[in-house]
Amino acid sequence: MISLVRTGPESIAIKLSSEVSEIRHKLGAWGTLISLDAESALRKYGPTRRLVFLTARTEEGAPLYETYVSENPLELLITTLINSRMTGGIDSVSMMPGYIMMRLMGNLKRGIGAIQRDIGGEIIDRDPIFRPDIPGTSSIIYFAPKSLAKSIPVEDMYNKALLVHTRSKGAIVQYLSLHGI
Repeated sequence: MISLVRTGPESIAIKLSSEVSEIRHKLGAWGTLISLDAESALRKYGPTRRLVFLTARTEEGAPLYETYVSENPLELLITTLINSRMTGGIDSVSMMPGYIMMRLMGNLKRGIGAIQRDIGGEIIDRDPIFRPDIPGTSSIIYFAPKSLAKSIPVEDMYNKALLVHTRSKGAIVQYLSLHGI
């Protein structure tokens, strides 16, 4: 039943209180500012990209929401900020849950139920994909009946997903690769 499993991008959300222009400069050196919101970026980018969702206030007090994408590891950004002594301007950093896309053929509802029995978790609505309220120690598995060779439009994704709190993204992908359904 399983044809392919693919992971999504690693991502974090950073909320700033000060040093906004300096930290934005470091983010620009680490990756590229893109004109996509968090939801659109998560839908577009795959496992070779890292995403940072920045929230801050401009000097004028207006809210600022930016998305950065990079092939560089998130650890490089974090170590750069720490070594530059810029952590004082950071209110919080949150890891996003792990994202997995799985191709299922046949009866998707039955296939998802079988996966849920094997690895646990709860079936949730697919939308929204951007879920800052879910801990970074969790993973979300999305399902599609079509090939995963290209980007999957939302309309080709199944309307339910599987939220797993007890296993990491890597552990789930390894399990599914070894124990195909």
